[in-house]
Amino acid sequence: MADQDTIARTVRAALRHEVGELPPAPAAAVKLLRLTRDEGADVAAISHVIETEPALAAKVLRIVNSAYYGFPRHIRSIPRAVTLLGLSAVRRAALHLLFYEGLVGQGGRGAFDRLFFWQHCLLVAILSRGMAERLDHPDPDALYTAGLLHDLGKVILESHGRIRYSDFLAAAANSGNPIRDDERTFFGVSHDLVGAFVSERWGLPEMVCRVQSLHHRSVAQGDLTTRQAQEVAVVALADFIAWTQGIGSVDALASPVLPAGVLDLVPLARIDLPLLLEQADAEISDIGSFYGLAFPSSMQLRANMVLTAIGLLRTEVREPVAAATQPGASLTLPHRSLDPDDFVPRTLEALQQEYGFSRLLLMQIEPRRRSFLMTHAFPLPFEAAVGQAVELTIDALAGDLVQCLRDRRPVQLMGSPENR
Repeated sequence: MADQDTIARTVRAALRHEVGELPPAPAAAVKLLRLTRDEGADVAAISHVIETEPALAAKVLRIVNSAYYGFPRHIRSIPRAVTLLGLSAVRRAALHLLFYEGLVGQGGRGAFDRLFFWQHCLLVAILSRGMAERLDHPDPDALYTAGLLHDLGKVILESHGRIRYSDFLAAAANSGNPIRDDERTFFGVSHDLVGAFVSERWGLPEMVCRVQSLHHRSVAQGDLTTRQAQEVAVVALADFIAWTQGIGSVDALASPVLPAGVLDLVPLARIDLPLLLEQADAEISDIGSFYGLAFPSSMQLRANMVLTAIGLLRTEVREPVAAATQPGASLTLPHRSLDPDDFVPRTLEALQQEYGFSRLLLMQIEPRRRSFLMTHAFPLPFEAAVGQAVELTIDALAGDLVQCLRDRRPVQLMGSPENR
């Protein structure tokens, strides 16, 4: 696994800026404002709204665990956080997030369906809490929170990514690869590491960050106690169950993978899977009624399982496309990061291998000086080869090159052999 400095650099390269807030579902924020208007409102009802919305849950946990309050222990459950904060602080959080949704969070509808994502997070949270109760975990509500926020990295990339998660989904459609593999190719980092990195910066509970970081990996990875490993395993199994029912975090066909060691820590015999699913279906239906939304019925979930199995069967028998039949396929190989200092040199190297150029330079336009300044070169640092930085004035360039800049079309310049 990459070291923390490398993860931090790749995550920052994938994001446009530091992540301050996330846009919530408007219905949840409005509902919360209505409830907190009454100082005698039921804490359980307020907690219920927060527990069903990842952005609100993250905000409330971030506030209650901040240095401002200075509680000696990390608060991991929403009901406890609401009790400690009081209605006034919760109302401020809802107002802040609601205004964020109105001013910043609005965007064009893309391949990343927030409602679909929300349904997945809810189902994983409900299943996680149910399994925690059956395994006698001392704080099942904390597992609910960890399940609700397990895929937070995806909505962070959608809201704050240098390239939106919707654009990633459109580009990676039908790739046949695991989603996290495609994410690493596209963003240079996968959603689980993005979520854990940002959540740590927000000061969210350690368990929430740990579950985000490890729920797609073998639970043997990392220096974990048995309890800590079991917490990761619970959310990983809940995530797997949700995907098998056709309720993944994105509306796309994917082969769900259960990390190694999960069933050793969460034995199916102990969680009573039929009853767990029945109770989860009833709770999902209640939440749908609460918000006036139509969530899948139990029959639809059964149909989803069949359709998922059929879709995955087709994936297995599909003939793979040979890499050699894809012209220029090697040009996509360097894109494992959005950090220019990483992918630009690799791209130049791939271009040289693909087309046989002896040397490649990447130039940056300097409009004030009407010149081009070299930023990258391959195969050698060009400054070392010529003894100085390379800058070309536009006035001295060939007419074809100037014209290509105006027309925004490529051109190959052929100089004398000694100047190539």
